[in-house]
Amino acid sequence: MLKLALLMIALTIQGAVADLTGRWTLELNPNFGGVAETRRCTLKQDANALALNCDGVEMAGSVEGQQVTFGLKTGPERELTATFTGTLNQTERMIDGTWSLPGNPAGYATGKFTLTR
Repeated sequence: MLKLALLMIALTIQGAVADLTGRWTLELNPNFGGVAETRRCTLKQDANALALNCDGVEMAGSVEGQQVTFGLKTGPERELTATFTGTLNQTERMIDGTWSLPGNPAGYATGKFTLTR
């Protein structure tokens, strides 16, 4: 009976995990006066691991409950990492968050982003 109860709890928890796999649109809004950009993305989720392809740019991240994090290697030698941290909304159709690029030669770049299905 205990095994059955544990199995039911495990299935309930698994069923509550959002699946972000699919097509999304990424809107990037820099806080330093730059121009907003829009990219088309494909997300693939495998358990907590997240893979993103936005107009040919590959990124990796993770999903922990409603929190979504991913990173983008950039710079002339891919020596910088832009980090994106956002929250999945209740309808699981939008992720709002912020991004930052520490170590940027032009200064510390930051901004906001939205991913929508």
